[in-house]
Amino acid sequence: TPAGPMILPAMVDVLTETWRAAEITFESANTYPDPLNGAELNVLFTSPSGKQVVVPGFWDGGRTWRVRFAPTEYGVWKYVSSCNDISDGGLHGKRGTVGANRYQGSLEIYRRGFLKTAPGVRYFMYADGTPFFYLGDTHWSMPKEPFDEMFKLIVDKRITQGFTVYQSQPLSAKYNFADGFSEADLPGLRDLDRRFKYIADAGLVHANAQLFFPAEITKPCYTDEHLRKLCRLWVARFGAY
Repeated sequence: TPAGPMILPAMVDVLTETWRAAEITFESANTYPDPLNGAELNVLFTSPSGKQVVVPGFWDGGRTWRVRFAPTEYGVWKYVSSCNDISDGGLHGKRGTVGANRYQGSLEIYRRGFLKTAPGVRYFMYADGTPFFYLGDTHWSMPKEPFDEMFKLIVDKRITQGFTVYQSQPLSAKYNFADGFSEADLPGLRDLDRRFKYIADAGLVHANAQLFFPAEITKPCYTDEHLRKLCRLWVARFGAY
């Protein structure tokens, strides 16, 4: 597909490149003491060709909510938000645009698109159908690794070694969802934000285990509904990476 004319920042509300995460910030009109259960934000994105995708949003402290979205085609996307609390004019019915220029770099994951599978095909492939060679190893305590002294060095080393996947487990993650979800959990999630982004910007696919090590799920506080909402939070926060 031709690249088309360059989209400039003044032409849209948010600007990114194809397959690269863009972030949109919303400010809720209402305050939610229990944001995991008090409100549910979704944003419907419509591509220039008419394709639609719904992306969940997440609470990020105070009255701040965010949506992270990676456009899959060039052009200007339109979006409209919806909230289960329709009285909240800061989250419900907000409209805007996201501009996606063609990715100009050399990383395969952004040149060819995110991974997918196909019926009857027994290997991963990029969005354009090119086969993907999966080579990765697992970093079990990724959240615990000092960011500059260890984490970044490992990611950079794996790039030089030709790895394509960074596998991780959230052992020692700096949050506690056993007592719900609150401001106290945000520093740990924000620490993961920069790690997920660094991995993505390096061009590695991140095969991550969600939330916590499996033994944590045996605690009775993790009901099916609580786990569903935590998984939604995880996908909303990190899925675009």
